[in-house]
Amino acid sequence: MPAPFVPRGVVHVTPPAGWGLIRYQEKVGGTSFCTVWSYVKVDTAGDAAGTSYTFTTSPTTLIVGVIHAASDGSPTSPIVGSASQGSTTDGTTATAPAVATSVANTMSLALYAANTVDGSVATCSPAAGSERSDFGALSHQSLELVEDTSDPNASRSTTISASASWAAVHVVLGPRYWETPNDPTLVSPSNGAYADLENVDPWDESRDARTYAGP
Repeated sequence: MPAPFVPRGVVHVTPPAGWGLIRYQEKVGGTSFCTVWSYVKVDTAGDAAGTSYTFTTSPTTLIVGVIHAASDGSPTSPIVGSASQGSTTDGTTATAPAVATSVANTMSLALYAANTVDGSVATCSPAAGSERSDFGALSHQSLELVEDTSDPNASRSTTISASASWAAVHVVLGPRYWETPNDPTLVSPSNGAYADLENVDPWDESRDARTYAGP
């Protein structure tokens, strides 16, 4: 469960037990201060649907955040990699850097925080992907979360409705478990079934040697 947060002002965000920091990023240059904190937690049997989590700030301030439930990921290595950057000057395009990885079947999350110069409520429009959250209710700061499954070795970007300082994080989640073969070799079922073959998913038909077309 990745969770980005955008606080107002220079503060520290502390997560509850079980959450780990992915990245902290602040703007480098520009008029307005802007930061984004991103955390992750692996869902367990104790995390019932609708469970709430309390994140605290020091000092006390306004904060906006979202918890994104990503199902069927790796419980041991939920994060393949991440990258981030902050604006060096005010602008209307925020860019989350590429993440170098050779891992296939990943899910990318682009997290954007923006703080407008003119005090307007910012809205964001991603260049690609599915926008899962776009909050612009924290004074003139906003938080956007965009999900997509395209190549993580490419940057992501979004257009901000007004000139702003910004911070962006690109998080790559691990492959879904059914798309990660236990054994890369081609196999043939025994008596038409996979269930008795060691290290082979019973439904792993994509590696059935009978359907291999050859190099």
